[in-house]
Amino acid sequence: MPEYMEFHTDYIHIDYFINNTSSENRLLKGIFIDATAKELKSGVDLHGSPAASGHVYELESSSTILRGGATKEEKKTHVYPNKYATPVGAATVAIYTRKLCLVGVETAPRATILEFKEDNGRGESYWCQAQLFTHTNVQIFTVDEWRNGICKVDRSTRGFKVGFAFEFEIHVLAFLTLDLLIQAHWSDTRQGLLHSPADIVMEYPLFLQELVTWMIERRKTNSTRTSIAMNVIRDHTDIFCGAGVYTIQEVFHRAGLSPNLVEFEIFDCPSRTARLVAAYYHFCLQVRKTAWLFIKQFLCGFLCACRREDRALYAQELAVYGKDRTNHSVRFKRLLTQFKSCLEIQDGSESEWIRIHGASGVPFDVFEPDHIQHALEHKGLDLGSLIFGGALWMKLASDNDLSIVEEENTLSKYFSANEFDRSKTWLHPEHYDYLFNASSLRQGMTAWSQPRLYRWSETNVWSVIPVYPVLSHADVSSRALKILEAKKATKSTVKATKTKALTPKKVKIDVLDENMRMALLLQNVTQHSEVYTVGPLDFCGVAQIITGGGGKPIVMVCKMDPRKSLYCVQRHILGAATAKLKGKGLEKKGIDRKTKVTLLKKISKRQREDDDKENSDTLSTLSSSSPIPPRKRRSQNFIAKATYKFFKM
Repeated sequence: MPEYMEFHTDYIHIDYFINNTSSENRLLKGIFIDATAKELKSGVDLHGSPAASGHVYELESSSTILRGGATKEEKKTHVYPNKYATPVGAATVAIYTRKLCLVGVETAPRATILEFKEDNGRGESYWCQAQLFTHTNVQIFTVDEWRNGICKVDRSTRGFKVGFAFEFEIHVLAFLTLDLLIQAHWSDTRQGLLHSPADIVMEYPLFLQELVTWMIERRKTNSTRTSIAMNVIRDHTDIFCGAGVYTIQEVFHRAGLSPNLVEFEIFDCPSRTARLVAAYYHFCLQVRKTAWLFIKQFLCGFLCACRREDRALYAQELAVYGKDRTNHSVRFKRLLTQFKSCLEIQDGSESEWIRIHGASGVPFDVFEPDHIQHALEHKGLDLGSLIFGGALWMKLASDNDLSIVEEENTLSKYFSANEFDRSKTWLHPEHYDYLFNASSLRQGMTAWSQPRLYRWSETNVWSVIPVYPVLSHADVSSRALKILEAKKATKSTVKATKTKALTPKKVKIDVLDENMRMALLLQNVTQHSEVYTVGPLDFCGVAQIITGGGGKPIVMVCKMDPRKSLYCVQRHILGAATAKLKGKGLEKKGIDRKTKVTLLKKISKRQREDDDKENSDTLSTLSSSSPIPPRKRRSQNFIAKATYKFFKM
C-alpha cells in the first residue's frame, strides 16, 4: 500500500504547482493513460492509437476504459469523466472545450483529491479522486518533457507506467505507477466521492472512533486474533492507512513493541494500544512537518529529480528500517539490555514459557517516551493515562506542564467499559521517574544499537527490539474467558475455543545473516536497484540527474529520453547497469555478455531514431527544386565501434 510519506508528498507537490501557476495554465486540455497488458492484447477501445506500440495515448470522450484495484469489472470505474463522456460511435468532444480548471487539491489516506471548476475556474466544481492501491508518485512535467520525452518512449522501456495524466497548457500532471493499479472517481460534489478512512493527524477523534469500531468487530468475530499484529494492521488498510512495510516497522519501534506480538496482545492491552496510536500519530505529524523541507530541494521547476546518491537521503528520517545503527537514549538502551537478558535466560532453560504480565523472567516493553513526544505534548490526544496508568501520568504530566484532559476519549471509554486491567502497562515502573530526556527530539540520543533483520510472510522486518523466541507463547487464558463471556458460547463453541481457536498461529521467522543485512541496508539498496524501495525519491518515476560533458547536470525524465543526446543516454544506461553490478559485488567483473547485447539493441534503436530524425530535418530544409539526397544512415560498422567505445567507458 502507499506509505503515508508518499501520498502526503504527492499532495504538497500538486499544491505547490497550483499555488505557483496561473489559472490559464491549469485549464485541462487532455487526459492520457497507458494501456494495460489485457487492453493491448484485446485492442479494445484503442482506436489505432499509439497504445498499440506501447506508448501513452490520449483518451477520447467516447472512451470506455476502466481502472481499479479489484479484479471484478463492476468495481472498476471509468478514467474519462462520466459527466463529459459521449456514446460510442457518436461525435467526440474534446475535453478542453469544457474549460475545466484545476483549482485545488486535498489529501486523504491512499487518495489524492483534485478539484476542477468549469467555466475557466469560475463555475461549478467537479471532483476527481485518484485512488492509490500501490506505490504511486506524482510528477509534473513540462509539455516538452511530456510530448517529446515520455510520449515517445514505450512503457516497457521508460521504466514506469502512466496511471493517468492531465495535460494543461504548459505542464502535465501525471500519476506514475509500476502496475497501473490506480482508480479515478469523478463526482459533482465532494460528498459524492468514495469514503476515505480518517487521517490520524487531521481527523484524530474520527480515527479513534473507527479504530474502536474495528477492535469491537474483531473481538465479536470468530477470529482467533493470534496472528502477528504487524501483519494484521497492514492487511486491514482501512484503519492504519499509510502504515505500509516501512512505516509500520517505524511505528512499532516508537511504541516499544516487539515485532512478533500477536493481535490480542496489543489490542487487548490499553497501554500497548495507546502507544501504537501515539507512535503512529507522532510519525505522521513528523512527516507533515518535514516533507516539504525534504522534497523542495529536489524540484527542478515542478519536476522532481535527483541524483542516484540522493535516493539514500530519506533514510535519515527513519529510525530502524534499513538502518545500520539506531540512535536512542540511555534509558532505551538499559531497557533493551534487560529485555535481551530476560530472553537469553528463558532460552537457556530450553522449555516453553508464557508471556504473562508481571511473571518472573518475562521482560517489560522497551519503550522510550521521547519516541512519541509529539503525541504526548498534544493537548487534545489524551493518551498518557492509558500508556502509563493514571497515577504515574498525573505526576509526569505535572512535572512537564502538560495539560490533563478530564473527559475520556473514545479509546479510554472503550477500555473502561470492557473492564480491561489498565494497570498492566508492560512498562517497568522504575524507569519512568521522568518523561523526556531533553527538550529537543534529537537531543539526548546518546546511545545506539544495531537493528536486526528478520523475515516472515515474504517481508523483511527491521527491529532493534528482538522478536520473542519460538519457545514463548502469548497468554491466551484470560482472553479465552473474555471470549466465552462475550459470546455466551454453546458447547460446540466452547470446544472449538479450548482447542484450535486459542492456539496461536505459528509463523516461521528467519533471522537473516550479516551479509544479507548489509546488502539490504538502505544506503546500499537505494544505490543498486531501479525499483521502488523507500521514500519519495526512491521510485522509478522520479527523474534522474546525471553528469554530462563538462560536469553539467542533465535531467533524464525517463530511460532512453529522446530529448537528450546519445552520449547522455549511454551514460544513463551504463550508470544503471554498473549500479546493479555494485549491488552484487561484481563491478570488477564487468557487464556480462547478455546484458551487453540487451543494451546494444537499445542503443542501436536509439541511434537509428536519431538518424531518421536527422534525415527528416535535412529534408524539411531543402528547397523543392533541390535534388533529394540519398537517405543517410550510420553503417553497422560505425554503430559497432560506438558501442564498443561505450562499453569501454
